[in-house]
Amino acid sequence: MLNVKIFSEDRGTVDYIKAFDLQEMLNNNTPTEVINSGDSRDMFLLFVLHYARYAAPKEQLKEQMRKQVMNAGDSEKDNLHMCHLDLLTASDIAFALWQYFNSHDDWERKLNDPTKVYKHDTKWSTDKTGLSMTEGFKVYNELLDWCSKLKEMSKRDASEEDRECYKDLRVSCNKMAKKLGLVRVRDVPKMDVGEEIELAEAREAVATFDFDEIAMI
Repeated sequence: MLNVKIFSEDRGTVDYIKAFDLQEMLNNNTPTEVINSGDSRDMFLLFVLHYARYAAPKEQLKEQMRKQVMNAGDSEKDNLHMCHLDLLTASDIAFALWQYFNSHDDWERKLNDPTKVYKHDTKWSTDKTGLSMTEGFKVYNELLDWCSKLKEMSKRDASEEDRECYKDLRVSCNKMAKKLGLVRVRDVPKMDVGEEIELAEAREAVATFDFDEIAMI
């Protein structure tokens, strides 16, 4: 029996990722190349687990991950179940990346000096007209194309090579989620029949106890 807990605390400011490094990596590498490169893969997965997962409804994502781990049972140790990345759409990831690149400089400035206020001086969206917005749309479309190609690698009609490559990414993602403390799993020893009866009786006693009577004493 597994006791599974999925956590959603903010880890965005822990070993945060330089936007320039992440953007350069995505611009210069295909999804397959990123997965096959340990450092690039880890950078991308850190982004997914630190930031992109917030693109999905928090409680829904936590419950879906908990069910994945529980349904995997003993095979969970082999990380065969779906990962956080599987539960996000290509547009979820692309928009999270775009927002990160767009606002990173302003966010980093305040992170380095908490006394400073946000200037809302973003890369593409501060100026609502002109070339900056055009460039912003171009960058988003490129990110969406990259993320779509990544997600397609997990589909049944993908090549066997792509599916195996994505499986490696899934394994790495699940391992990193545990390392970051976002997924915590422990074995719960099975109780014998006598212990189960005692537990059931104890729960029944608590349920029927008159706590108001104690308050009156």
